[in-house]
Amino acid sequence: MMGNKSRSYIRIWANSVKIQSSKRNLSKEAILMSALMMGVSDFGSLYRKTLLPSKSSKHRKPVTKYYTNDSTFFEIGCYLLYHIEIWLDKNYQNIGESISNILHYKFIDLINEALNIEYETVNELLLERIGIYYKVNDSLEVNDEADFEIIQLLLRTRENTLPKKILIKNQL
Repeated sequence: MMGNKSRSYIRIWANSVKIQSSKRNLSKEAILMSALMMGVSDFGSLYRKTLLPSKSSKHRKPVTKYYTNDSTFFEIGCYLLYHIEIWLDKNYQNIGESISNILHYKFIDLINEALNIEYETVNELLLERIGIYYKVNDSLEVNDEADFEIIQLLLRTRENTLPKKILIKNQL
């Protein structure tokens, strides 16, 4: 179930939870994870309204064709979870870690199912990605290098290429 918009396991899952949430009483964790993944899976959508000129849709077609897949959504999800973790730590220190842990477990379960990667491997990849963003963010006054890292990780997901462990410059 991987690949383009109609075949993305994550898009299908997020939409089904959204529909279910209006029909029955789902847990707050399920609703939060669904909202998170709805945002993530909107990446590259040709159907999204844009502030850019109409010519921009021709530039989005390659993105939609090659990068709207579950591997891409994994990388975007990791980056988003990193930012959520920072925000929770800053604003909700007493409960931030427990909320972050719940989101991590739910995310790992979803990616395990979507990409058919072992749970422990997904956990290692998620922790690696978040660690990279922390390391890059700690070493910079601006976030340009973090943006560079996420772009490089996204480029590796072309046509749903599965995520792998990586080395960043500081580790070489």
